[in-house]
Amino acid sequence: MTTRLLSTLLVMVIAVAATTAAATETDLYKKIWVAVHDFTVSPELAPKGVTGWNIAEEMENKLTQTGKYRMITRAKIAKVLKEKNIDTGGSLSPVEMGKVSQAEYIVTGELKKDGDRLVMVAKLLDISIHTGEVEKSFDTWMYDDPGEKINDPVSFMIAILAEKLTMTPGEFLEYGLDRIKAKDYEAAFESFREMQRVAPFEQIKSIMEDVKKNPPPDSQLDIPVTGQDAGKQFDRALMLMIKGENSIAAKMFYGIQKNPQVGELIKLVEIAKSLSKNQSERTEAAMEEASRKYWNAVKNKEQQERDKDPRVLCDEALGQLYGVLNDKNVFLSALTRRRVEQMAAKVEALKKGMYSGPSADGIWVVPELEIAFVPIKPGILTGSANADKNNPQIRYRAKITRPFWMSRYEITIQQFSKYLISLTLNDRNARYQVEKGLNLAGEDCPVNEEYNMKAGSGQTWGDPSMPMTGVSWQGAMAFCKWLTVAERAAKRLPSGYVYRLPTEAEWEYSCRAGNADGRYYYGNDMAVLGDYGWFAENSGNTLHPAGKAKPNAWGLYDMLGNSWEWCHDWYDENFLSFDCENPVGPKNSPDSTKVLRGGSFTSNAEDMFCSARYNFDYKSGKKNIGFRIVCAPAI
Repeated sequence: MTTRLLSTLLVMVIAVAATTAAATETDLYKKIWVAVHDFTVSPELAPKGVTGWNIAEEMENKLTQTGKYRMITRAKIAKVLKEKNIDTGGSLSPVEMGKVSQAEYIVTGELKKDGDRLVMVAKLLDISIHTGEVEKSFDTWMYDDPGEKINDPVSFMIAILAEKLTMTPGEFLEYGLDRIKAKDYEAAFESFREMQRVAPFEQIKSIMEDVKKNPPPDSQLDIPVTGQDAGKQFDRALMLMIKGENSIAAKMFYGIQKNPQVGELIKLVEIAKSLSKNQSERTEAAMEEASRKYWNAVKNKEQQERDKDPRVLCDEALGQLYGVLNDKNVFLSALTRRRVEQMAAKVEALKKGMYSGPSADGIWVVPELEIAFVPIKPGILTGSANADKNNPQIRYRAKITRPFWMSRYEITIQQFSKYLISLTLNDRNARYQVEKGLNLAGEDCPVNEEYNMKAGSGQTWGDPSMPMTGVSWQGAMAFCKWLTVAERAAKRLPSGYVYRLPTEAEWEYSCRAGNADGRYYYGNDMAVLGDYGWFAENSGNTLHPAGKAKPNAWGLYDMLGNSWEWCHDWYDENFLSFDCENPVGPKNSPDSTKVLRGGSFTSNAEDMFCSARYNFDYKSGKKNIGFRIVCAPAI
């Protein structure tokens, strides 16, 4: 390593006395001339509004605030370029910039995207004698959080790198010792690691060989008392070594090692590394686990958590992260704490977004009622109107032109009970409207006149996760209207959308889940129907809790069996016999009946298939009739 390189490693150190006598700060430090070149920014970050010019401007401000460099401002450089009539076209290289500005050193670097991380590198280039030789190079990273303004993590990284660029090896040593006292082993190890980058340890060990063989008595050594003293002495010893006064420098290095706080420098680094590793491993493990749960909440990627409520996954991830942040036995560096806080904010934002309304990107869960909705994309429903008969097949084709969301499960007793209890019991009109669609005194009704679930002695109720049955079409629509008003007030409804019962076309399109020709949504084999639904042959003549059978390809449960489901449409003997868009059925029914779909626990297996239809008086309920709802365009 050349004398020039060693001297620039210290950056500010230019002279020192030949003895260990104290020297004034004026003797020790002389500021060098530095200019900041535009940073390179990867193209994918351009839409976020961050530019290399912005980063350079902020880096210049941070370096100026440290007071350790003589800064040649970018404004001054622009003035010189204008005076000399130099048109750079934005392509001035660091070396060219140095020549124009007469700077000794140039600070430059890059900001790039690496997965969900922002990585920043900052370099100090020597352009006084060498042509852009890298004297110092540091890097750091933070999460690129879509919910956070990119300027926040970028500014944080600039501040960290600006501080490192101005630190001497002794200052890294001093900071590391201070962090060990605070039990912040992670920051201590990082500081020692950066110290090793800017200090010639191999040369130091080489000049100390004779001193170690013949150690002088302590009375002949300058043993630093504090970490700060050790740091200053380390820089002075380095300067002596640069001047070729190796004997005195070696004694000073040896004196530093005699300091109780320091010991042998290499051992100190290893100790800090070991302690840091234990702390970092736990922090990294928590962040990795939180990240895994975050992405499962976003995309439901892993089978073991595919059916778990995304908000539960978010809560579990936050438990991991806050466990680290609140552990008094773990001292996190400012950078690591910020990274953990970033991850927590990212999860919090996702969880909050789940309350902001339906999204095409994932499952939407209505707060408090816990109704999960699956996004259904527009498409084409094709099928046969007489799939259960030997008559010639009547084919139909209907376009669904707008997206909608269908409840993953049939509405449960627990969900319907929350709706009932939310109504004012003293409001006679509200009670009248509810009881028009629900025979509370009836044997088949799973809730009592106080709107509480009845005890578990009934055949089809007693479990809050059972489908809510015994509700008329009117009662189901009243539930939908109430939910629409509540969600519209909470500003969680897409424009033009309401909560309602699905049309027949929406129901069958969702049931088939892309299987246009199959008798069932999984194929045509009746032998495996029992895996996908409850019917007379396997139900034991009773309802089952929602979601216990296998779902269809779009993640909808109990589309066949368990309970018949009300549809929005009036009943007509013929469903569809022509091509159409977004059909809603006839305007009325001579028998005052509405459509039922899906079959129930009392249906025979041969009567259960995707296109099977039934009808019932819209003012009445029954023990095997329930409903599921959609968030869809208003009709």
